[in-house]
Formats: sequence, C-alpha cells, structure tokens
Amino acid sequence: MAYYLLGPDELKRVVRMMGYELPEDHLPKNLDHHLPRTSHGSTLSYITHAMVLANAGRIAESWHFYRQALISDLADIQGGTTAEGIHLGVMGGCLKGVVTNFAGFDWDRGNLAINPNLPEEWESLKFSVLIRGDRYYFEACRQELTLKVVPDAGASPEKDQFVIGVQGRPEILVYDRESSFRI
Repeated sequence: MAYYLLGPDELKRVVRMMGYELPEDHLPKNLDHHLPRTSHGSTLSYITHAMVLANAGRIAESWHFYRQALISDLADIQGGTTAEGIHLGVMGGCLKGVVTNFAGFDWDRGNLAINPNLPEEWESLKFSVLIRGDRYYFEACRQELTLKVVPDAGASPEKDQFVIGVQGRPEILVYDRESSFRI
C-alpha cells in the first residue's frame, strides 16, 4: 500500500530518511512476493495493484487489474455488495490511475513531469486537469504528447513559459499555446 500512496521514489526517499536503504529491485521483488498471496477481497485491491504494477512498468498486468477495478460495480465482482451502494473509492482510484499512472502526470513541489505509458489496448488518452487555477489540456497517443496550459482567467502568470519534464527530458511549455512533444 505504501507504493500506491507514495510511489516508489518517494517511498525510497522516506525509507532513506529513516536510516535504511532499499535495494534497486525493491518494487518488482515486493510485487512478485505479494501478488500471488493477495485475496483481492476488496475492489480497492484491484486499483491499488493496477497502479503499483504501472509504477513498475508492468503495463499489461496493470491493465488487467485496472479493468477489474473499472467494472467492479457493473459486474458486481464482490458478489452482491453493489446493491448496498457503489464503490466510490475504486471509482476515484480509477480516475487517479489514468492521470498519474497511464498518463504519467506528476505534479511534485511545483514541478510538472509527464511520462505517458498507455496500455497496449489504448490508442490515445485525452483529459484536462486544473492545478492551482491553471487548466492543463493533455492528449497522448503512441508517439506524441500534446499539451496546452491556460492560466486562470483572474490571474496573470509570472512568466509566459516554464520548463516541464517529458519522458525525463526538459521541455518548454508556453502559456496559451499548444505544444507537441515526441514520446
């Protein structure tokens, strides 16, 4: 669960602050240990595993668990619990997973990094998100990422452009202009 809540890099940082080191292969080893032992007695288990698998780069396995989470209420995969109410937590987790894991949208300490990793079954992904009053329009396909950021109508940005990370490389994003990047 710590991998889901913090992500592998932040978890490694927190463990380091406590005076310990995690080995480089800590995430795959953890997944390989826990996946066969997990009962998935909650719909939240599917989305948690989907996103941790995505963090590990295991997108095909992630998509399998993500689909289970996505249809959990429609198919009533818990065997009768949907009649008692929808599973809102897993619905929110599915939305979060699309943005943070498959789109790779990461806003950390005022820095934006984007590392799309779409499931093989998806041709593209398109959404918008509001961050600190600015609206980010995002579209990714297999080879291209298109972004546009529109500043809050009531505010003027301090500068007309800023640097973001795309697939680990710095790129310039200009306010109110659509920018395309190779991915």
